[in-house]
Amino acid sequence: MDKILSIVIPTYNMEKYLRKCLDSLIIDNQKLLSTLEVLVVIDGAKDSSSAIAHEYQDKYPNVFRVIDKENGNYGSCVNRGLKEATGKYIKILDADDSFDTIMFGEFLSFVKSQDVDCIISDMMQVNENDECKVIYRFNLPQSSSFSLNEMGENEWRKLWMHCVCYKTENLRKINYHQTEGISYTDQEWICLPMATSKKLAYFPHVVYKYLVGREGQTVNVDVWERNLWQEIEGLKTMISHHRSIADKYSLNAAYVDSRIATRAYAIYFAYFFKFKTHKNHDLVVSLDRFIKEKSPICYEKTQYIVFRKRFKFPIIKVWRENYQDKSFLIIIYKCIYKSLVKLIKFLKLFRHG
Repeated sequence: MDKILSIVIPTYNMEKYLRKCLDSLIIDNQKLLSTLEVLVVIDGAKDSSSAIAHEYQDKYPNVFRVIDKENGNYGSCVNRGLKEATGKYIKILDADDSFDTIMFGEFLSFVKSQDVDCIISDMMQVNENDECKVIYRFNLPQSSSFSLNEMGENEWRKLWMHCVCYKTENLRKINYHQTEGISYTDQEWICLPMATSKKLAYFPHVVYKYLVGREGQTVNVDVWERNLWQEIEGLKTMISHHRSIADKYSLNAAYVDSRIATRAYAIYFAYFFKFKTHKNHDLVVSLDRFIKEKSPICYEKTQYIVFRKRFKFPIIKVWRENYQDKSFLIIIYKCIYKSLVKLIKFLKLFRHG
Protein backbone atom coordinates (compact mmCIF):
# COMPACT_ATOMS: atom_id res chain seq x y z
CA MET A 1 0.00 0.00 0.00
CA ASP A 2 1.25 3.51 -0.81
CA LYS A 3 2.51 5.44 2.17
CA ILE A 4 0.61 8.60 3.05
CA LEU A 5 2.95 9.91 5.74
CA SER A 6 6.64 9.41 6.48
CA ILE A 7 7.81 10.28 9.99
CA VAL A 8 11.53 10.85 10.46
CA ILE A 9 12.87 10.32 13.99
CA PRO A 10 16.46 11.62 14.47
CA THR A 11 17.88 9.54 17.32
CA TYR A 12 21.04 9.93 19.37
CA ASN A 13 21.37 8.21 22.77
CA MET A 14 17.65 8.38 23.50
CA GLU A 15 17.10 4.88 24.94
CA LYS A 16 15.26 6.37 27.93
CA TYR A 17 12.55 7.93 25.75
CA LEU A 18 12.53 6.00 22.49
CA ARG A 19 10.00 3.29 23.42
CA LYS A 20 7.45 5.88 24.50
CA CYS A 21 8.09 7.80 21.29
CA LEU A 22 7.58 4.76 19.06
CA ASP A 23 4.64 3.40 21.04
CA SER A 24 2.81 6.69 20.53
CA LEU A 25 2.72 5.99 16.77
CA ILE A 26 1.01 2.62 16.99
CA ILE A 27 -2.67 3.26 16.37
CA ASP A 28 -5.42 0.61 16.60
CA ASN A 29 -6.64 1.04 13.03
CA GLN A 30 -4.36 -1.44 11.26
CA LYS A 31 -5.42 -0.41 7.77
CA LEU A 32 -4.60 3.20 8.52
CA LEU A 33 -1.39 2.19 10.28
CA SER A 34 -0.26 0.48 7.08
CA THR A 35 -0.24 3.87 5.33
CA LEU A 36 2.40 5.10 7.78
CA GLU A 37 6.17 4.91 7.31
CA VAL A 38 8.42 5.53 10.33
CA LEU A 39 12.12 6.08 9.63
CA VAL A 40 14.15 5.84 12.85
CA VAL A 41 17.51 7.39 11.96
CA ILE A 42 20.16 6.25 14.47
CA ASP A 43 22.82 8.96 14.45
CA GLY A 44 25.78 6.88 15.64
CA ALA A 45 24.14 6.33 19.04
CA LYS A 46 26.28 4.55 21.66
CA ASP A 47 23.37 3.29 23.78
CA SER A 48 20.66 0.73 23.03
CA SER A 49 18.60 3.04 20.79
CA SER A 50 19.33 1.00 17.67
CA ALA A 51 18.41 -2.30 19.37
CA ILE A 52 15.14 -0.81 20.61
CA ALA A 53 14.26 0.55 17.17
CA HIS A 54 15.02 -2.81 15.55
CA GLU A 55 12.51 -4.46 17.90
CA TYR A 56 9.78 -2.29 16.39
CA GLN A 57 11.04 -2.95 12.87
CA ASP A 58 10.87 -6.69 13.52
CA LYS A 59 7.35 -6.45 14.96
CA TYR A 60 5.98 -3.95 12.41
CA PRO A 61 8.17 -4.47 9.31
CA ASN A 62 5.75 -2.64 7.03
CA VAL A 63 5.73 0.46 9.22
CA PHE A 64 9.08 0.90 10.98
CA ARG A 65 12.44 1.05 9.27
CA VAL A 66 15.74 1.61 11.08
CA ILE A 67 18.53 3.54 9.40
CA ASP A 68 21.88 3.19 11.20
CA LYS A 69 24.43 5.83 10.23
CA GLU A 70 27.56 7.55 11.49
CA ASN A 71 27.10 10.58 13.70
CA GLY A 72 26.42 13.75 11.75
CA ASN A 73 24.09 15.60 14.11
CA TYR A 74 20.44 16.53 13.67
CA GLY A 75 20.46 17.92 10.15
CA SER A 76 22.14 14.83 8.71
CA CYS A 77 19.30 12.68 10.09
CA VAL A 78 16.67 14.90 8.48
CA ASN A 79 18.55 14.83 5.17
CA ARG A 80 18.82 11.03 5.24
CA GLY A 81 15.16 10.68 6.14
CA LEU A 82 14.07 13.03 3.37
CA LYS A 83 16.19 11.08 0.89
CA GLU A 84 14.61 7.73 1.79
CA ALA A 85 11.03 8.77 2.60
CA THR A 86 8.34 7.26 0.38
CA GLY A 87 5.32 8.98 1.93
CA LYS A 88 3.31 11.68 0.18
CA TYR A 89 3.86 13.84 3.27
CA ILE A 90 6.75 14.07 5.71
CA LYS A 91 6.92 15.07 9.38
CA ILE A 92 9.71 15.09 11.99
CA LEU A 93 9.37 13.66 15.49
CA ASP A 94 12.25 13.99 17.96
CA ALA A 95 13.11 10.79 19.82
CA ASP A 96 12.49 12.31 23.27
CA ASP A 97 9.06 13.58 22.22
CA SER A 98 5.85 11.72 21.38
CA PHE A 99 2.44 12.04 19.73
CA ASP A 100 -1.00 11.95 21.28
CA THR A 101 -1.83 8.49 19.91
CA ILE A 102 -5.60 8.97 19.62
CA MET A 103 -5.26 12.34 17.93
CA PHE A 104 -2.47 11.00 15.74
CA GLY A 105 -4.87 8.39 14.38
CA GLU A 106 -7.32 11.15 13.50
CA PHE A 107 -4.50 13.25 12.08
CA LEU A 108 -3.36 10.41 9.82
CA SER A 109 -6.91 10.03 8.54
CA PHE A 110 -7.06 13.80 7.95
CA VAL A 111 -3.75 13.77 6.07
CA LYS A 112 -5.02 10.95 3.87
CA SER A 113 -7.96 13.12 2.78
CA GLN A 114 -5.84 16.16 1.88
CA ASP A 115 -4.00 17.37 -1.20
CA VAL A 116 -2.26 20.48 0.09
CA ASP A 117 1.37 21.55 0.46
CA CYS A 118 1.44 21.78 4.23
CA ILE A 119 -0.72 20.65 7.14
CA ILE A 120 -0.50 22.54 10.42
CA SER A 121 -1.56 21.06 13.76
CA ASP A 122 -1.52 22.17 17.38
CA MET A 123 1.11 21.05 19.92
CA MET A 124 1.68 21.00 23.65
CA GLN A 125 4.68 21.13 25.94
CA VAL A 126 4.83 18.38 28.56
CA ASN A 127 7.15 17.53 31.43
CA GLU A 128 8.79 14.21 32.28
CA ASN A 129 5.53 13.05 33.88
CA ASP A 130 3.61 13.77 30.66
CA GLU A 131 1.81 16.66 32.36
CA CYS A 132 0.73 19.47 30.08
CA LYS A 133 2.62 22.72 30.64
CA VAL A 134 1.24 24.82 27.79
CA ILE A 135 -0.76 24.29 24.58
CA TYR A 136 -0.02 26.12 21.35
CA ARG A 137 -3.08 26.63 19.15
CA PHE A 138 -3.52 28.47 15.88
CA ASN A 139 -6.23 30.81 14.71
CA LEU A 140 -6.69 29.37 11.23
CA PRO A 141 -9.58 28.27 8.95
CA GLN A 142 -10.78 24.77 9.81
CA SER A 143 -13.20 24.02 7.03
CA SER A 144 -11.19 25.10 4.02
CA SER A 145 -7.62 25.42 2.78
CA PHE A 146 -5.79 28.74 2.84
CA SER A 147 -2.62 30.37 1.55
CA LEU A 148 0.49 31.27 3.52
CA ASN A 149 -0.25 34.96 3.07
CA GLU A 150 -3.81 34.46 4.32
CA MET A 151 -2.36 32.77 7.37
CA GLY A 152 -0.66 36.08 8.26
CA GLU A 153 2.51 37.10 10.02
CA ASN A 154 1.09 36.83 13.55
CA GLU A 155 0.44 33.14 12.98
CA TRP A 156 3.77 32.70 11.20
CA ARG A 157 5.59 33.67 14.38
CA LYS A 158 3.83 30.93 16.34
CA LEU A 159 5.14 28.14 14.14
CA TRP A 160 7.39 25.44 15.58
CA MET A 161 8.79 22.56 13.58
CA HIS A 162 6.53 20.30 15.69
CA CYS A 163 3.43 21.82 14.09
CA VAL A 164 4.12 21.21 10.41
CA CYS A 165 3.78 18.37 7.93
CA TYR A 166 4.99 18.98 4.36
CA LYS A 167 4.32 17.46 0.96
CA THR A 168 7.53 15.53 0.35
CA GLU A 169 7.86 16.31 -3.36
CA ASN A 170 7.95 20.06 -2.68
CA LEU A 171 11.13 19.77 -0.63
CA ARG A 172 12.77 17.56 -3.25
CA LYS A 173 11.94 20.00 -6.04
CA ILE A 174 14.12 22.65 -4.39
CA ASN A 175 16.78 20.10 -3.36
CA TYR A 176 16.24 21.04 0.27
CA HIS A 177 19.27 20.21 2.41
CA GLN A 178 19.55 20.91 6.10
CA THR A 179 22.83 22.09 7.65
CA GLU A 180 24.81 19.19 9.08
CA GLY A 181 27.21 18.99 12.03
CA ILE A 182 25.33 21.42 14.30
CA SER A 183 22.22 21.48 16.47
CA TYR A 184 19.23 23.87 16.29
CA THR A 185 18.60 23.14 12.61
CA ASP A 186 14.95 22.51 13.44
CA GLN A 187 14.63 26.24 12.75
CA GLU A 188 15.58 25.61 9.15
CA TRP A 189 12.70 23.13 8.87
CA ILE A 190 10.15 25.91 9.35
CA CYS A 191 11.91 28.42 7.11
CA LEU A 192 12.52 27.43 3.49
CA PRO A 193 10.28 24.31 3.38
CA MET A 194 7.30 26.35 4.60
CA ALA A 195 7.95 28.90 1.86
CA THR A 196 7.21 26.17 -0.71
CA SER A 197 3.67 25.91 0.62
CA LYS A 198 1.02 27.63 -1.48
CA LYS A 199 -1.98 25.71 -0.17
CA LEU A 200 -2.30 24.80 3.51
CA ALA A 201 -4.78 23.02 5.78
CA TYR A 202 -5.25 23.08 9.56
CA PHE A 203 -5.90 20.13 11.85
CA PRO A 204 -7.20 21.90 15.00
CA HIS A 205 -6.04 19.38 17.60
CA VAL A 206 -2.88 18.61 19.55
CA VAL A 207 -0.79 15.95 17.86
CA TYR A 208 2.77 16.66 18.99
CA LYS A 209 3.84 16.44 22.66
CA TYR A 210 7.09 18.32 23.11
CA LEU A 211 9.09 17.33 26.20
CA VAL A 212 10.65 20.22 28.14
CA GLY A 213 12.89 20.16 31.20
CA ARG A 214 15.05 17.22 30.17
CA GLU A 215 18.64 17.49 31.40
CA GLY A 216 21.01 18.33 28.56
CA GLN A 217 18.22 19.46 26.24
CA THR A 218 19.39 21.92 23.59
CA VAL A 219 16.78 24.47 24.68
CA ASN A 220 18.13 24.42 28.25
CA VAL A 221 19.45 27.95 28.83
CA ASP A 222 22.95 26.85 29.87
CA VAL A 223 23.25 24.47 26.92
CA TRP A 224 21.86 27.10 24.56
CA GLU A 225 24.35 29.71 25.80
CA ARG A 226 27.24 27.29 25.45
CA ASN A 227 26.24 26.29 21.91
CA LEU A 228 25.03 29.65 20.65
CA TRP A 229 27.58 29.55 17.83
CA GLN A 230 25.62 26.65 16.34
CA GLU A 231 22.36 28.59 16.47
CA ILE A 232 24.09 31.51 14.77
CA GLU A 233 25.53 29.31 12.02
CA GLY A 234 22.04 28.01 11.32
CA LEU A 235 20.63 31.54 11.19
CA LYS A 236 23.35 32.65 8.78
CA THR A 237 22.37 29.76 6.52
CA MET A 238 18.76 30.92 6.63
CA ILE A 239 19.81 34.48 5.80
CA SER A 240 22.14 33.68 2.91
CA HIS A 241 21.18 30.32 1.43
CA HIS A 242 17.44 30.13 2.21
CA ARG A 243 16.77 33.65 1.01
CA SER A 244 18.58 33.10 -2.29
CA ILE A 245 16.78 29.78 -2.85
CA ALA A 246 13.45 31.47 -2.16
CA ASP A 247 14.19 34.02 -4.88
CA LYS A 248 15.48 31.36 -7.29
CA TYR A 249 12.34 29.24 -7.07
CA SER A 250 9.88 32.16 -6.64
CA LEU A 251 8.92 31.01 -3.16
CA ASN A 252 7.31 33.14 -0.46
CA ALA A 253 10.23 35.47 0.32
CA ALA A 254 8.15 37.56 2.74
CA TYR A 255 7.66 34.49 4.92
CA VAL A 256 11.38 33.67 4.81
CA ASP A 257 12.22 37.25 5.87
CA SER A 258 9.73 37.05 8.73
CA ARG A 259 11.10 33.68 9.89
CA ILE A 260 14.66 34.99 9.82
CA ALA A 261 13.66 38.03 11.88
CA THR A 262 11.79 35.84 14.38
CA ARG A 263 14.85 33.66 14.90
CA ALA A 264 17.24 36.59 15.17
CA TYR A 265 14.91 38.17 17.72
CA ALA A 266 14.98 34.98 19.81
CA ILE A 267 18.79 35.07 19.87
CA TYR A 268 18.88 38.72 20.94
CA PHE A 269 16.23 38.12 23.58
CA ALA A 270 18.13 35.17 25.02
CA TYR A 271 21.40 37.11 25.02
CA PHE A 272 19.99 40.10 26.88
CA PHE A 273 17.50 38.44 29.24
CA LYS A 274 18.09 34.68 29.46
CA PHE A 275 21.82 34.01 29.38
CA LYS A 276 23.75 34.30 32.64
CA THR A 277 26.92 35.80 31.17
CA HIS A 278 28.08 37.97 28.28
CA LYS A 279 30.69 35.50 27.03
CA ASN A 280 29.01 35.44 23.59
CA HIS A 281 29.27 39.22 23.20
CA ASP A 282 31.70 39.20 20.25
CA LEU A 283 29.73 36.42 18.57
CA VAL A 284 26.44 38.33 18.81
CA VAL A 285 28.08 41.55 17.60
CA SER A 286 29.47 39.67 14.61
CA LEU A 287 26.01 38.25 13.89
CA ASP A 288 24.42 41.69 14.09
CA ARG A 289 26.89 43.12 11.59
CA PHE A 290 26.23 40.17 9.31
CA ILE A 291 22.48 40.80 9.52
CA LYS A 292 22.93 44.50 8.80
CA GLU A 293 24.86 43.68 5.62
CA LYS A 294 22.92 40.66 4.37
CA SER A 295 19.36 41.22 5.59
CA PRO A 296 18.34 44.87 6.06
CA ILE A 297 14.71 43.78 6.55
CA CYS A 298 15.68 41.61 9.50
CA TYR A 299 17.92 44.35 10.87
CA GLU A 300 15.02 46.80 10.83
CA LYS A 301 12.58 44.35 12.40
CA THR A 302 14.85 43.53 15.34
CA GLN A 303 15.31 46.91 16.99
CA TYR A 304 12.97 46.32 19.91
CA ILE A 305 12.34 43.74 22.59
CA VAL A 306 8.60 43.30 23.14
CA PHE A 307 7.32 41.96 26.44
CA ARG A 308 3.77 40.55 26.53
CA LYS A 309 2.71 42.76 23.59
CA ARG A 310 2.42 45.82 25.84
CA PHE A 311 5.95 46.85 26.71
CA LYS A 312 8.42 47.74 23.99
CA PHE A 313 12.09 48.27 24.83
CA PRO A 314 14.49 49.71 22.19
CA ILE A 315 17.29 47.75 23.85
CA ILE A 316 18.75 46.39 20.61
CA LYS A 317 18.58 49.78 18.95
CA VAL A 318 20.50 51.35 21.85
CA TRP A 319 23.00 48.47 21.94
CA ARG A 320 23.73 48.91 18.24
CA GLU A 321 24.97 52.45 18.80
CA ASN A 322 28.28 51.22 20.23
CA TYR A 323 27.73 47.52 21.05
CA GLN A 324 28.23 48.09 24.77
CA ASP A 325 25.86 45.86 26.71
CA LYS A 326 26.73 47.54 30.01
CA SER A 327 25.50 51.01 29.07
CA PHE A 328 23.21 52.80 31.50
CA LEU A 329 20.08 52.57 29.32
CA ILE A 330 20.52 48.85 28.67
CA ILE A 331 20.92 48.17 32.38
CA ILE A 332 17.74 50.16 33.07
CA TYR A 333 15.80 48.21 30.41
CA LYS A 334 16.97 44.92 31.91
CA CYS A 335 15.91 46.01 35.39
CA ILE A 336 12.47 47.02 34.12
CA TYR A 337 12.06 43.70 32.33
CA LYS A 338 13.05 41.66 35.38
CA SER A 339 10.69 43.69 37.56
CA LEU A 340 7.81 43.09 35.17
CA VAL A 341 8.52 39.34 35.13
CA LYS A 342 8.51 39.21 38.92
CA LEU A 343 5.32 41.27 39.12
CA ILE A 344 3.47 39.02 36.68
CA LYS A 345 4.62 35.89 38.53
CA PHE A 346 3.42 37.41 41.80
CA LEU A 347 0.04 38.32 40.31
CA LYS A 348 -0.37 34.78 38.95
CA LEU A 349 0.40 33.27 42.35
CA PHE A 350 -1.92 35.75 44.05
CA ARG A 351 -4.73 34.96 41.62
CA HIS A 352 -4.38 31.20 42.15
CA GLY A 353 -3.49 31.37 45.82
